[in-house]
Amino acid sequence: MYELTAKTRKMEEIESAPRGLLFHYVLYRLSKGPVYGYQLLKEIRDKTEGAWNPGPGAIYPLLEKMEKTGYIVKNQDGLYEITEEGKEKLEEIKTEWKNHWEKAQSIRNLLIEMLSITDIEGFVKAIKNDAEIIRALLSKSEKIDEDTVFTLKEYKLILERELKWVESKLKEVGSNE
Repeated sequence: MYELTAKTRKMEEIESAPRGLLFHYVLYRLSKGPVYGYQLLKEIRDKTEGAWNPGPGAIYPLLEKMEKTGYIVKNQDGLYEITEEGKEKLEEIKTEWKNHWEKAQSIRNLLIEMLSITDIEGFVKAIKNDAEIIRALLSKSEKIDEDTVFTLKEYKLILERELKWVESKLKEVGSNE
């Protein structure tokens, strides 16, 4: 019988991704321009620094299924392209992911109750990752609209408030920082 070792379990955790992410990424990537199947695999591996490495057995059956459902087409050169139906599906999926994220945020009080001070390091890393996401999203934009400017100002106020709180905590515990 097959038993998972700690190393195998860790590799499976690293190489897996949330259900539906490959489908979503393929639609997203094809919305940016046509590509070959092998290019999708390489881009995913490169962009995740090898943390997610779906193989041909994952991508090609998915591409075939997406073709049959009309979300993508394969042109005469073998490049995959998104269709209008695929673009509509991509917008639908973006809304679903956003709703999923909002639901996850709504259970945070339960998570907070279950955590302890020793878990703080993971949250600090998450905050750093969130900041990197915001920077990456902004660097992709050629023009920043009024709503984004408002959101950035709100984000700045949140960060300033949090910085003041952290400084008061550090002062309270007698840190020299």
